Amino acid sequence: MGAPVQPAESPPRKRGRSAARQSAILAHEQARNPQPEPVEEPEEIEPLVPSALEPKVMAPFRTTKKNEIPRKVQIEQKRQLFAKQDLALLLEAEGLNSFVNQATGQD
Repeated sequence: MGAPVQPAESPPRKRGRSAARQSAILAHEQARNPQPEPVEEPEEIEPLVPSALEPKVMAPFRTTKKNEIPRKVQIEQKRQLFAKQDLALLLEAEGLNSFVNQATGQD
């Protein structure tokens, strides 16, 4: 018959160390040399209009009076007002025509 089958060998244990100490050393070595974690692709997120782009309105979030215009309506009114304005004309009226020319590439 053939040679006797030997059981699979476990990793060699260093002499004089307990199993808890050995696992602590292994954990410390793994912490010092971490394996790079796989990067997950982010899910598609709908583009949101950041609140920083909204016109600033000094109005309470909750209306307390009957005839008071709600804050969201005031913000929308200002947004529409700003959209109607021509930035080039406003800058030119303030004497900042050179900035408009530099931004658009005109001389």
